[in-house]
Amino acid sequence: MIPKSTGPGALTRKEFGYTAPSHEQLMEELEYITLEMGGQMEKTITLNSSGRSSKKIIIEYNVEEK
Repeated sequence: MIPKSTGPGALTRKEFGYTAPSHEQLMEELEYITLEMGGQMEKTITLNSSGRSSKKIIIEYNVEEK
């Protein structure tokens, strides 16, 4: 069990045998957190002309109209 006083950083994970959640579990957690904050989450994939691609997660919350 990981002590509550320390976050699961790399050294803590190794010391306590912590296994990180899967990508799918992390995405589910982000979606849940976003909903709890009353926000919206957008997932996008970018590709530039040199062939570099990346995935982005954008969480928008606390939107105010003026």
